[in-house]
Amino acid sequence: MNRPLARKVKKYIREHPRKFDMGIYYDKDECGTTMCIAGTACYLAGLAMEDLAIGCGEGTFFGEARKLLGLNEEQANKLFYTEGWPSNLRDRYYTGLSKDAVKAAIARINQVFGR
Repeated sequence: MNRPLARKVKKYIREHPRKFDMGIYYDKDECGTTMCIAGTACYLAGLAMEDLAIGCGEGTFFGEARKLLGLNEEQANKLFYTEGWPSNLRDRYYTGLSKDAVKAAIARINQVFGR
């Protein structure tokens, strides 16, 4: 597992809570860039975001982030998709303000990476 990159992802989403959205791999518009955990990992690793596709295989946000973070497919599913999060964190993500959503995501990253 790539714990240094996971720490960078946590730091980035903590410092940019309004740019974090688990429903968007990567979206760049006039208001800035919005990304999920997988998108943030790819972005911080310096990948060409416009070249990545949506899906689960090679050349996708999911596939590349999974490799970058050193996760197997099951671990990646439990991290990148909120359906795989424990209900308390998933509920906190969806019902909270942006800072609560970030705290829930950071807690989930900590669970997957064993803190």
